[in-house]
Amino acid sequence: MEEHLCVDEQICSTKALNTLKRYKPHKWGYKVFILSGVSGFAYKTEIETGQENVVLQDEPDSGASSNVVMRLARIILRQQKFMLYFDNYFTSFHLLEYLAKVGILSLGTVRRNRITDCKLLSEKIIMKKERGYSEEYVADVNGIDISTVAWKDSKIINLPSTFAGQKSETDIRKWDKQNSKYMNIKRPNVVGEYNRYMGGVDLLEHHGHLQDTFAKQTMDHAPVLSLFGSHNSQCMNILQKGC
Repeated sequence: MEEHLCVDEQICSTKALNTLKRYKPHKWGYKVFILSGVSGFAYKTEIETGQENVVLQDEPDSGASSNVVMRLARIILRQQKFMLYFDNYFTSFHLLEYLAKVGILSLGTVRRNRITDCKLLSEKIIMKKERGYSEEYVADVNGIDISTVAWKDSKIINLPSTFAGQKSETDIRKWDKQNSKYMNIKRPNVVGEYNRYMGGVDLLEHHGHLQDTFAKQTMDHAPVLSLFGSHNSQCMNILQKGC
């Protein structure tokens, strides 16, 4: 199992008549929660049925979405310093506390209204700061230190973590839409960590789309051609010849 893992959701499209189908973000499909490595390999999956919100005796009930992460994380070895990433759909401070106590490091994004007794500046004040501004607050949650970093990009992003924080910051280039030019801004370390390792499920979904495209036995060549970029005209000639 990879050191860096992530949990995210994916819609698996289907035309089957089934009550498990969900209609967001696509028109139809099964909603699947996936534990994946950064390579895009899926280690564990769970189909959303609305009845799977079950926790074990030694697990806290952190809410339906956070409980998904706890169930998927059961196969991760304890006290081995694996790092687990997830987005604001799953994140809660009770989840980060529980994972830290079983030896799993974690990092996520979180909505401001989920931060109890938040000591960070209000979002209204942060929005008046220059782009790239960040601040950090470390709280003791039942004996676990959890760092929360607020970073202003085009919008404010809040990232709680049990292993990464604001330092050290790096300079990155961002497009300034107002002035129509690139600008250098500061990016906290925790943001770079999240961006680097959170995309495993998206990569898995991308691989699935590639397989679906090649598996289609139709005369509609547009999906196939989209994979070949500048070689479209050559591919069209081949397909028209029936090769």
